[in-house]
Amino acid sequence: MEVSIDIDGLREMEKALLGLGAELGAKTLRNALRDAAKPMHQEMISRAPVSSFARTVKNSRDQRVEIRPGFLKSRIKIRGSLNSKGLVNRKFKKDDVAVMRVGVFRVGYATQVEFGTTKARAQPFIRPALRRTEESLRIFQVRLAHRIELARKKAARQKAKG
Repeated sequence: MEVSIDIDGLREMEKALLGLGAELGAKTLRNALRDAAKPMHQEMISRAPVSSFARTVKNSRDQRVEIRPGFLKSRIKIRGSLNSKGLVNRKFKKDDVAVMRVGVFRVGYATQVEFGTTKARAQPFIRPALRRTEESLRIFQVRLAHRIELARKKAARQKAKG
């Protein structure tokens, strides 16, 4: 399950950040995006169900795998990538500057937990976290402005020294 939030003007912002320095600009953008993703991440973790017992299941390769309590929560992560080369591939669409994903990674049964099955009731933990999108966008704006200011001051200090 993936949800996209498009923010216009990131390409121009990236050029401005790269003007501060290639390494500094990439870190600034990545850190602001990671900070913005944290409310959704925390919401997913707080709502994710925890089984009360361990069980053994077969995976797609017919191997027996033990699923311990808390396994689903341990797979909720924030993952991000920067598209500094302007590539278009399976990870980046046209005009994508950065991609930050929040969700459950490598858990085949996450959909069944979220939406339920005929034998198990739904226990939504992803959809309620998506309601925090507006909060995440506000955090992104504030943190990016703050990080740009810090980066600008740092660049000015370095320029004054050297």
